[in-house]
Amino acid sequence: MWTDILLAGCVVLLIIIYKSIVYLPPKRTYELMKKLPGPRGLPLIGMGLDLVSVPQEDLFDFLHKLSLLPGRVTAMWVAGVPVVMLWEPEDLEVLLKSKENIKKGNEYRFFRIWLNNGLLVSSGEKWHKRRKLLTPSFHFRILESSAECMNRNARLFVEHIAGMKGEPFDIHNLVNCCTLDILCEAAMGVSLHTMNGENPGYVEAICSFGSATVQRVKNPLYRTDWMFRLFPLGKKIDEHMKYLHGLSEKIIAERKCKKSTYYDGSKQAFLDSLIELQSEDANFTDADIKEEVHTFLTGGQHTLASALGFSIYMFGLHPEIQEVAYKEQRDIFGYSSRDVTAEELPKMKYLEKVIKETLRLFPSVPYMSRKLSQDVILKDETIIPQGANLVMIPFLIHRNPQAFPDPEVFNPERFTSDKSAERHPFSYIPFSAGPKNCIGQKYAMMELKIVLSTLLRSMKIVSLTDRSTLKYIPSIVLEPSKPLIIKFIQRH
Repeated sequence: MWTDILLAGCVVLLIIIYKSIVYLPPKRTYELMKKLPGPRGLPLIGMGLDLVSVPQEDLFDFLHKLSLLPGRVTAMWVAGVPVVMLWEPEDLEVLLKSKENIKKGNEYRFFRIWLNNGLLVSSGEKWHKRRKLLTPSFHFRILESSAECMNRNARLFVEHIAGMKGEPFDIHNLVNCCTLDILCEAAMGVSLHTMNGENPGYVEAICSFGSATVQRVKNPLYRTDWMFRLFPLGKKIDEHMKYLHGLSEKIIAERKCKKSTYYDGSKQAFLDSLIELQSEDANFTDADIKEEVHTFLTGGQHTLASALGFSIYMFGLHPEIQEVAYKEQRDIFGYSSRDVTAEELPKMKYLEKVIKETLRLFPSVPYMSRKLSQDVILKDETIIPQGANLVMIPFLIHRNPQAFPDPEVFNPERFTSDKSAERHPFSYIPFSAGPKNCIGQKYAMMELKIVLSTLLRSMKIVSLTDRSTLKYIPSIVLEPSKPLIIKFIQRH
């Protein structure tokens, strides 16, 4: 056993050293990196072994210690790659407002087996053109057409909770199925009914892709596509990808042949909007349609499930906050359990503050990066060299005590208009910011409000997992280190 572990460790080390030598950055990059503060690590491999050896649940603690080192940035080498972490909102603004440095970091290439070159991972002229093309699909009037499927699935979500008859349970699977059902219907016009236990293969494939992507980031043996496919995990993911791509191609072909019996001209799926775009632009192919549908699903399902799960959990830990949010719903709906309308969403001001505070402490996307196509000059004239992987960690940025005093305290009142105006706008970036911000953030807020409103009006939430025992894992989205066990009590 120990021989196998030692052998595997030697192979990993050799791969790291090989990549460090083969992909040597220019001399200028070395000179500029020397001027930046940060740990030096080992020759050639830098901090590569340190990062690989850190357990996932301890990674934020490790990165937090790096953030406390002197200097406004933290620079280090990781297996031959220059990595610079930004902590100050003024510096984040410089990067995120840049119209040139929009290329995603090295880690995002592992998404391509599912997303190809969709909006999430594309850059340059293709990204600019595609963003302009897709933005109208997220206009609020068009988003309203998704409200019916959101309400219907929110009711089903509450029905499943009621079926537990007050027994505590781990909410992970149910929130994932709820958001997947909503996203698939909104994206493709197809009801998968995963909350009812149907289409387990789709659920397994989507979840496996997410966990495999994280493993590929961490494990050097999985980095190269051909090598990854030699391992059982790689073969398994290949099978899942064939299934997912085949299903999407079938749905797109059927959708183009006939109109849905559910969606009419005013109630379109995202796929319908893309098909209409294709009729206006012959260069927009079926492959382009597929990669954007997949991007919509990937960018939405995991992130919304994380946000929904943590929102429910925090309501259950803070009954006084839950009561204020419930009273707001009563003021809007009385004792009615009817659907939420688009006109009522802006009235849910306190619920929105709770969601924002949840995303501050538990940002669905806890880590973002950019590969610099040109130098970045920060506010203090510090130069970050072209080719560096520039890293932003919202999980830690949102815990800056200068922007958020007592950062571990859950306090929705941080997001009153006055207090938000006092903060630097780039101190809070749950949806990124600048020209490459999240195109679906209004959709996300709409879905979260509808599901949480429906839940709050029906159930009292009690969280049984002690927050002090939790650690957090930077998977494809933020995940708790242990199950979030929740008890629900019928209100009426």
